[in-house]
Amino acid sequence: TSTDDGKTSTDDGETSTDDGKTSTDDGKTSTDDGKTSTDDGETSTDDGKTSTDDGKTSTDDGKTSF
Repeated sequence: TSTDDGKTSTDDGETSTDDGKTSTDDGKTSTDDGKTSTDDGETSTDDGKTSTDDGKTSTDDGKTSF
């Protein structure tokens, strides 16, 4: 081969455009104030009891119906 000098001509052995760190990260989250913004600490639609149970069975008279 007539045009090969036996070495790579355009590689200096290091990466030319990497400075070893991330350029656009300041180490913290930019839009978080440390608390939840839309929670008042209580459940808004629960009154603490079951709304449709009267505590007894409605259709059993205690005997066989045949």
